Amino acid sequence: MKPQGVSIIISTRNQENNIGKCIRSSLSQDWPAIEVIVVDDGSADNTLQIAKGFGKKVRIIENKGAGRVAGLNKAIKIAKHPYVCLSAGDIELEKAFVKKIMKFFDKDVAFVSPFTKTGGNSTIYRKGLIEKLGYFDERFNVLGSGFRDDTDMAFRMFDAGYRGILTYSAKIFHASDRERLKTLKEKVMYAQRRVNIHTIDPLLYRKHPARASEFFDIRLGFLRNPVADFKTATGLWHRSREFTLKSPQGVVLLRGDKAGSKVLIFLLGLAYVSLVKLARLYGSVKYWKLMI
Repeated sequence: MKPQGVSIIISTRNQENNIGKCIRSSLSQDWPAIEVIVVDDGSADNTLQIAKGFGKKVRIIENKGAGRVAGLNKAIKIAKHPYVCLSAGDIELEKAFVKKIMKFFDKDVAFVSPFTKTGGNSTIYRKGLIEKLGYFDERFNVLGSGFRDDTDMAFRMFDAGYRGILTYSAKIFHASDRERLKTLKEKVMYAQRRVNIHTIDPLLYRKHPARASEFFDIRLGFLRNPVADFKTATGLWHRSREFTLKSPQGVVLLRGDKAGSKVLIFLLGLAYVSLVKLARLYGSVKYWKLMI
């Protein structure tokens, strides 16, 4: 049987240092049918120009600040292949990435992810199923970058009778974010953004009460287990168990290389737990579903 084609959709904004490597890794996949679509969300640097430099090898969508989730939906609608890989401008794929992922697909498999059980970076989906379910919910386009949209889609796919597969056999590589976060101010602003996106969590809980309760480890009907929040902030959620202050997207704010830094990571992790719960409280009012 002829291998099914895969459209790799790269969502990006202001990633001129990484986008070229990202595109090249996508174009060089050891798979017979690949197309690459770059969705630029209004970059103010040279990201768009670099992507255009690949000529006809890459299809471009100028999303002009409409937000990542909206851009993904636009790209999925024009993708020519029956499978879509939703990647980002700071991710490189190993040469055999698509080949390793595609071998897991069976008739009841909706997606295969190298990141989490509910999708995330560089997950490959059945395009037709996304279309059938009405695309990604653009209400999750919080702060322009989107958050929990993949989890919402995964839950909808599970409800439709499909399953997802998590595999670590296919490798993705995050570009170093130290280039973008050189100063303390940049790191504080990034951390603030990571806290604020959790205002969307109550919407996921409202849409999928049972599944989200298990996903978040909800206690007393409204409280996410604080230990789970702490692990998210300090890298302990990941299989590497590296005690580091970083986001799940791989952006490192502080490494626990010394005893003093470990203490600081512990204290900042506690602060993160408190701030995230305040953000969710705000979201609870907005989406009429109590969750902190």
